[in-house]
Amino acid sequence: MSTAHDKYVALQRHRNAAPLALDPRTVALVIVDMQEYFLNPASPFSRACERLVPGVLGHFQERGRGVVEPSLRRLLDFFRAHGLRVGYTTVASELPDGRDLMPIFQQRKRGQPGSGRGCRHSPARRRLGPHRRRARAPTG
Repeated sequence: MSTAHDKYVALQRHRNAAPLALDPRTVALVIVDMQEYFLNPASPFSRACERLVPGVLGHFQERGRGVVEPSLRRLLDFFRAHGLRVGYTTVASELPDGRDLMPIFQQRKRGQPGSGRGCRHSPARRRLGPHRRRARAPTG
């Protein structure tokens, strides 16, 4: 081991060799921003990126479908089989005109149809299975 990075990787391998203890009373799986918007080559986001830089999302989308979705499926199956909590979060607009989005997303929404509104019930999420939706706390 000659570099600090090599030493750090060795430390992580050592730490990861031990089983991970999870307390079912406090553990939850949180899936962040798993939207068709990013993984589907036909989505408005993907089409806009493809127009700017052809092929820019190919590897990202391939990994999403080939690695991320199957890994999430295994985690979700485990969590659900054991009655553990699962939560989802997305960056999305709750209002049709998108005025509750951050300014950068509002600009994108004005410039590209469909580019500023996330989809809570996207095909990517449906492939991962059902989820429970809790009421949101009022904002503003």
